[in-house]
Amino acid sequence: MSVSRDGRLHVWDVQQSRATTFESDLELVETHRADLDPVQALLPEFVGFLPDGEFVLRDGRNTMGMRDVPEGMRQDTVRLYVYSSTGQFTDTLAVLVDEPKWFRNRDRSWGQEDLIFGRNLMSVVVGDEVWVGSTRAIAFTRYGSDGETLGQLNLGGWGRLASAQEIEAERERRIGEVRVREFGALPKDVPAGLPDVMVIMAEAERKAIREVPSYDTLPAFDLAVSGADGPLLLRQYPRPLDTTALWLVIDTDGVPMGSVTLPRATEIKAVAPRLLVVLERDIYDAPVIRILELQSGTGKES
Repeated sequence: MSVSRDGRLHVWDVQQSRATTFESDLELVETHRADLDPVQALLPEFVGFLPDGEFVLRDGRNTMGMRDVPEGMRQDTVRLYVYSSTGQFTDTLAVLVDEPKWFRNRDRSWGQEDLIFGRNLMSVVVGDEVWVGSTRAIAFTRYGSDGETLGQLNLGGWGRLASAQEIEAERERRIGEVRVREFGALPKDVPAGLPDVMVIMAEAERKAIREVPSYDTLPAFDLAVSGADGPLLLRQYPRPLDTTALWLVIDTDGVPMGSVTLPRATEIKAVAPRLLVVLERDIYDAPVIRILELQSGTGKES
């Protein structure tokens, strides 16, 4: 969800590839499915809404058709598309080369895996612009909605080495995440046989993670969250056993404003110039939404 500068609320439905607009009083204005004819991916990744209701989708190769591709390292092409608020394709914003991935193809299952401490190509809407960069460093190319390159931002990185023990701990953490997804609650209307397929896919993914290569340094960051009027928050890639995470705060001009430390499990759901909306879990594992005010020297609960 995103609030545009005219106060309207824009909502993206990932299952339907649909954008819906509401007035500030939540009265429905319009809803439109995106024209996905130019898109290769089964479900394109949603990047964000621009201030006037346009939105950006990220497209990549559809792995469903890669059954006969041999296992090994790959680099594929990523495309960023701009859509009107009514869901019409308007322009290709950028064509980029993705970071290297490990393509697994075994045991009747195939797909791409990140390397251990792997880098990713990150794209995020910041104000009127789309910023694109690799998580290897805090460096972005800034694009206008018409695809024009507006400049570069390069704040470098943290350059943190990973020990052999941390590499194995990160590998085990990734394997544990697959186990959580595999044994999570399934909807009652799951088609017959699908749980068995999920188990097969999960085991193939775990095997791939056990074998996938690793970098010996950590990426600079792993998450990026921004608001309609900024700022941009980047989470420093946590070490495997870290219980907290450092978020760097950058304004829409690319100037660092400071940082905030939050529990690692905290999810930042929305950002405003001086506010964070975060999702946490209480002692009973119930979801709790908190609004935090960004202040100099501390994050104060509002």
